[in-house]
Amino acid sequence: RASKILSDIQKRGTIRIATVAGNPPYSSFKPDGTAEGYDIDIGNEFAAALKVKPEWLVVDSPGRITALQTGKADMTVANFTNTLERSTAIAFTRPYLIVGSNYMVKKESKLQTVEQANKPGIKVAVPRGGTGEGICTATTPNAEMVRFNTVTDAFLALKSGQVDTQILDSLQDASFLAQEGGSFRNLPG
Repeated sequence: RASKILSDIQKRGTIRIATVAGNPPYSSFKPDGTAEGYDIDIGNEFAAALKVKPEWLVVDSPGRITALQTGKADMTVANFTNTLERSTAIAFTRPYLIVGSNYMVKKESKLQTVEQANKPGIKVAVPRGGTGEGICTATTPNAEMVRFNTVTDAFLALKSGQVDTQILDSLQDASFLAQEGGSFRNLPG
């Protein structure tokens, strides 16, 4: 199958790359439709190495695998953790980034630790289909998990007070903290 995909890419002169929009600093789209971010740079370099043009396909987190399985995308570059379950459905490259995960809250939140977030009535935002779901289940099983299509959607829910905290990886976390100044902080634990 891999040789057919490569042959199709070369015949088309484009490589169809699935990515998740609204996922800074990995991937996002400017108002004019221009893609930007770390994953975008990697996809562009991959296309250049094959001497073809990148064609970006925007998917949600579960769509990262579906786009590959249905043949809509030739590859996915989208902040994608290699898990055993996922590796039974698709092939992964070696990781190009290793990050941790954080719980972020508004600066004025009464929550001081992750342990305090593990109780009924606390709402934890996670991107649908991402590893944050497993982290939430493992570390705050008593809280209510609220799923969003993108990391940015989850952040906007935190910002507007719809949720109490958000799970995101440490690079995304640093990006949001850099943009929002002192309005947010991370929970230890």
